[in-house]
Amino acid sequence: MPTAEAAGAKDPVYRLEKDTEKGIKATPVTGSQNSNKAGNTQGSYYSTEPKTPEFWATVVGGILLTLAFICLGVFAIRRSKMKSIGFDATTK
Repeated sequence: MPTAEAAGAKDPVYRLEKDTEKGIKATPVTGSQNSNKAGNTQGSYYSTEPKTPEFWATVVGGILLTLAFICLGVFAIRRSKMKSIGFDATTK
């Protein structure tokens, strides 16, 4: 914000209210003299719609894939450290 505009700007105060369509709505009470140049007219960042089974399958698949990469990384690091000290499957 430019310095000239910042001098006259006040922190806005909002009241949170329940809204049947969006869940929670913030309505300005005082200090809302600043113009909203962002163009956000929806008012909510989160989806209130129910999630589909495909969505949850994607979430679970991503979690399992992440755990698999972590386990493979730990296995590779431990194996390389064991070889560096001379203790591996071929040593008896």
